[in-house]
Amino acid sequence: MRKNFLSIITTLSVFISIFNVFSAYGAIDNEKSGFCNITTKIIEKGKDIDCKGENITSSELEKLIKNSANNKKLHANELYIKNAIVVGDLILKNVRIPYELFLINFTFNDNVDFSNSVFEKKIIFTSSTFKKEANFNAIKSAYSVFFDNVTFDGSVDFVASNIDVDFNLQKAKFLKENANVSFNSMKIGGNALLNYALFNVCVNFARADIKGNLQLSGAKFTSTEKLNDSYKGTDGKYSYFFSGMKVGGGAFFNNTNFKGNFYMKDSYFESVYFDNITYGCNINDKEDNYSDKINLTGMTYKHIYGIEDEKERDKLLKRTEFSKDVYTTMETYFKNMGENDIANEIYVKMKNKETERLSWSGTKFLNTLNSYLTGHGRYPVKAIIISAIFVFFGSVLFRPKYMEPAEPTQTGSETGSTALTTANTTVFKRFWNWLITWFWSDISFRFWYSLDLFIPVVDLKVEKNYKLRDGCNCIIRYYMYFHIIAGWILVPIALLT
Repeated sequence: MRKNFLSIITTLSVFISIFNVFSAYGAIDNEKSGFCNITTKIIEKGKDIDCKGENITSSELEKLIKNSANNKKLHANELYIKNAIVVGDLILKNVRIPYELFLINFTFNDNVDFSNSVFEKKIIFTSSTFKKEANFNAIKSAYSVFFDNVTFDGSVDFVASNIDVDFNLQKAKFLKENANVSFNSMKIGGNALLNYALFNVCVNFARADIKGNLQLSGAKFTSTEKLNDSYKGTDGKYSYFFSGMKVGGGAFFNNTNFKGNFYMKDSYFESVYFDNITYGCNINDKEDNYSDKINLTGMTYKHIYGIEDEKERDKLLKRTEFSKDVYTTMETYFKNMGENDIANEIYVKMKNKETERLSWSGTKFLNTLNSYLTGHGRYPVKAIIISAIFVFFGSVLFRPKYMEPAEPTQTGSETGSTALTTANTTVFKRFWNWLITWFWSDISFRFWYSLDLFIPVVDLKVEKNYKLRDGCNCIIRYYMYFHIIAGWILVPIALLT
């Protein structure tokens, strides 16, 4: 009997020892997981969980985020975890999260998928790293979403997401070239904050609707890769898509560095800021050699800043792929602001650009001539000034000593004013001859003769009464023909414009 009792005691001791060993291993494993059996008790509101850089499994994190394990809640309406390394794919599709979620300084080694999930409070991933795909497609958030200072090493998908307040990606880094990063068709009720973000990858913001500001101050776009050719109407030429966007506040591109081609067609901005933009290649390069172009076709705005200075305007327009409406929109804006000189300058640059693009023809010649003479009609005073120079120069050359009456006098010996008064018999002609006599002097004669030669159609009756003497310097004679032709060109242009 005693032997049987000792045997039973010994067997129980062995079982207890084995159980303790396995319990110890379990404790070690739980400690390594970083949760310290956190899924076995309710986490108090406001209590932080610091995993101190240790690994946790994606399944454990899923339980915590779903706030459910063995049919009991694991925390009281708030989850704050920091400094964890998540191993395994984190799949949380179509999940409703009614509490604030803080995952600070996390490293996600594998894919993360929150697609179609609903966040009823703030979600914060500040300073985290996503090493593979981050899928937030079609998420909905009633509060702000924070991805500030986050690093993305794979594809990122926020397509069709709906954020009711702010979307914070300040100082975020998108590092993997050839990855797919898309914010296409997002709706943001507040501001999209991407100040000082780094985009080393093609990005798609097409058709995003932002009620507040789009802030990209100090951001860097460094990828020269192109989005695929399948994107409608772009021929695979562009790296960054902002086409069809609607921004109800300001779009801040100030202090931004562009490298790669931008597509901003048909976007609308309440205000757009282009202050101190820098580009990836030298602004002094020939335009055809630019590797960094911007397509602003159809882009509209109520206010545009950073191009008030002509140098800054030229810097932007030289990068912009030519489209007439880009210039007309800018011209209309400055005209409405009362800056007519700037509006006229933009119009002239547009017409000059159109002329440059024409193949050599009569139209190109006339457009070029019109540009030099009248600034395409915006500066007719140029033609008047050039005309005045011709008249003045003629006044220098057409001196009375080189002239003689166009018809012989009645006596054959009268000259000058005597001939003028005796050559005609009508009252009008007598009066006109008297007037010419009154103006007869060295200086006045030169001016009126030069003016009469220069102005077409109008007859001042000076040029008809006099001609160059036979044997006069041939240079003056040839200039007289040029003088007449110049008048037939300049005067109609000045009057028409």
